[in-house]
Amino acid sequence: MKKITLASVLAVLCLYTVAQENIKQAIIKPLQIGDTMPGINIQNVANHYAPTISMAALRGRPVIIDFWGGRCVPCVATLHLLDSLRSASGNAFEVITVSDFATAVALQQALRRYPALQKLQLPVVLGNERLKNYFPHKIISHLVWIGANGVVQAITDGDQITPAHIKAFVAGTPLHLPLKADALEFNLHTPLLQYNSSVQSAPAQMFYSAFFTHLEGVNTANWYPVKDTVNGTQTISAFNQPLLDYCRLVWADGNSVVGANIVLNVKDSARFVQPAGQTSLAWRRQYTYCYTIRIPLSIKETERMQLIREDVAQWLRRMGIRIQQLNEGAQPKYLVTDL
Repeated sequence: MKKITLASVLAVLCLYTVAQENIKQAIIKPLQIGDTMPGINIQNVANHYAPTISMAALRGRPVIIDFWGGRCVPCVATLHLLDSLRSASGNAFEVITVSDFATAVALQQALRRYPALQKLQLPVVLGNERLKNYFPHKIISHLVWIGANGVVQAITDGDQITPAHIKAFVAGTPLHLPLKADALEFNLHTPLLQYNSSVQSAPAQMFYSAFFTHLEGVNTANWYPVKDTVNGTQTISAFNQPLLDYCRLVWADGNSVVGANIVLNVKDSARFVQPAGQTSLAWRRQYTYCYTIRIPLSIKETERMQLIREDVAQWLRRMGIRIQQLNEGAQPKYLVTDL
């Protein structure tokens, strides 16, 4: 009974130790310039005389950590350059490369594909998530320059690997290289107009157009222009307009077309004309729309309206609305259909 109890205690202690290690890895704080690299042991190292690299043992030597990918051609060029510069320096600095390969076999297959890497003398870490947690990124190459004192000196892309920069790095000269800061929270599924980052500033809006549903609490207004002389743009907007008003803009070159000239052949006429039994507010909330377009300031007014008419026509077609002129003359008729 005592042996079983002791074995149980040892098992619990082992589980506790593993759990604590997992917690430590889960709460790794990303390192920035000026932080000290911990003396960790880097596991799963290929193309090296040993399967493990000790960062503590490398203290006293400059180290560059290079994150790269097997399908990244610029990464391959950076690897080859790093290998050549390290040899030319008499191995005065260390390079640890971190790949996205899961196995040494996959790595060797990739190295054979690239002539420049067939004689690669640099160690390659196979998919080390721990290092990625210390230096999170989304774009490769991603290079971390760690001084002989273990302090992170720079975080850059591959363009900063030059003989002059390497010489300064080995000499211990302070580096003033452009910081590579990836937008880690960026989501490709988020509309660009809604982009918001706590780290990077949003990209400057140049030109766009968009349709929106009813904007609550805003009065009806159409073709309100806002000029931005600093960025050289003009934004023209219409607020809470019925679909027929947008149709009129397209078919009548902006001129007024009386209701008698309009023939509706649509599934639901309430989309276009307010029903007698529905309140104005309820109908407008459901069937009026906002439109905005941002274009170069250099576009003249006559050209601007033609561009807007063509753009609105495209949006209406995307909404299933077709406009056709039925006859010529002083009182032309227009047919509006929907799909």
